[in-house]
Amino acid sequence: MKSALGAGGIIALQAESVFLHQAIVGGVMASMARLFPVWDCAFTLVPTYTGGSIGVCLAPLGVELREPACLPAPAVQQHLRYYTPAIHRAAFVLPAFAERIVAEMRSGGASEVE
Repeated sequence: MKSALGAGGIIALQAESVFLHQAIVGGVMASMARLFPVWDCAFTLVPTYTGGSIGVCLAPLGVELREPACLPAPAVQQHLRYYTPAIHRAAFVLPAFAERIVAEMRSGGASEVE
């Protein structure tokens, strides 16, 4: 996937729920850390998904992740039921235990969290 990614591209991988599957999420983060110099993790609420939330690990090539790259036109924003720039930013605010997993992976920690 990395070699197929063009400038300005982003890889996004489903990373399960950090509340339910910390070992899986840690493994995804470890893979991202090995392959990409810049990566990040976010999560969002999905009421129909087991546990009510889902994680996403992202790796960009030359793109800022935590700020929206562009805003929907005002006419489009009026019809959106969930997305806002604030929701986008908030997706990267992880619970303390998840931030510790991210910090461990960024510092070259374990390949998987137990």
